[in-house]
Amino acid sequence: MPPGSQQEMQYASLNRRVLATLLDSVVLFFALVVMLGIAASAGAIQLPEPGTTNPFNMDTTVPTWTYFGTYGLLFAYYAVLEGLTGASLGKHALGTRVRMDDGSVPTVTAIVVRNLIRIPEALLWYIPSGISCALSGSNKRLGDHAAATVVVLRATVPTASRGAQPVAPAPSPVGAAGSEPPLAPSAPSTPPKPSLPDALARFKATVLATRGAHGTYLRFSEIELAKERPAALATADEGQPEYSPEYVAAWYSLSEAVHAMNAARAAAEAAASRADTDLETALAAQPDLAYLLRELAPYLAPDAHEHLHKAYMSVVKGAPEA
Repeated sequence: MPPGSQQEMQYASLNRRVLATLLDSVVLFFALVVMLGIAASAGAIQLPEPGTTNPFNMDTTVPTWTYFGTYGLLFAYYAVLEGLTGASLGKHALGTRVRMDDGSVPTVTAIVVRNLIRIPEALLWYIPSGISCALSGSNKRLGDHAAATVVVLRATVPTASRGAQPVAPAPSPVGAAGSEPPLAPSAPSTPPKPSLPDALARFKATVLATRGAHGTYLRFSEIELAKERPAALATADEGQPEYSPEYVAAWYSLSEAVHAMNAARAAAEAAASRADTDLETALAAQPDLAYLLRELAPYLAPDAHEHLHKAYMSVVKGAPEA
C-alpha cells in the first residue's frame, strides 16, 4: 500500500453494496425522467398525452438514441462521480468508496473499465454481480474483477494520497510537509496465500459459474437463431444486426466467468505446488469436478479468453447427446 494508508481495508458487505445500488438507481431514474422531458420539449421524442387511458399501450417506436442515452447516463453518472470523489451518491450515503486492490486511488482506466462492464450487469438486473460478490472474498462484482478495484468502507480507505489526515489519530505520513516519521513503522502486510482446500473450493465455484454462464449464453443464442432472419437483419443497412440486450449481456458474463475460472485455476496450481503435490492429484478425490473440467476443457486453453467464441463452439460440439 502507499505511504499513509492503513494496512487493512474493510470491504463493503454485499448488503451495503446492494443498498447503495438501489439508492443510485432512484437518482438515475429521476435523471432519466428529466432527460426524456427535455427531449420531449425539443420534439425529439413523443410522450403520451395527459389523460391517456393506457399510456403503455401505444403504437410508437422508441428512438434508438434513447437506448444509447440511457446507457450513457448510467456510465457517466458512476464514472464521473467515482472519478472525482471515489464514490457515487449511493456509496457516499452508505459510507463506502472505490479503491484499487492495493488501497490506492482508482486510476482513470480502472474507473472506465469497471463502469463499462456495469452496463451488461445492469441489463441482467445485477444478478451476475451478486453471484460474483458472493463468490469473492472481497465482495467484488464483475467490473471490479476486470478493473482490479474494490469497494471499501470509507473509514478504512487510504487518505494520505489526497492530502487529508487519517480518520483515526495516527502518525502523519512519512514525507508529508511538517511531519515526522513514525517511531516504529510496521512492515507492509501481504494477504495470506490461500490453503489448498480453500483454493480448490474457489476453483470449483468458478467452474460451476462458468458452466452456468455457458448454459445461459447457449439458451440466448438459440433464441437469437430462432428469430425471423428478415426481421433480425432489418437494421443491416444501419450496421450490425440488432441483438437482444440479454444476448449481449450473457456473452459478457461468459467472458468474465472464463477469465475468473482461469485465474482460480492458476491460484489452485500454486497452492498445490506449495503443498508438494499437483492439481491433478489434488482433484482426484473430486470426480464431479474432474467431469466438469473435461466438459469445459476448451475454456481452460491458454488462448481461450482471446478466442472465446471458438472455445464456446468446442464446448457445444463436445457436449454429450441428451
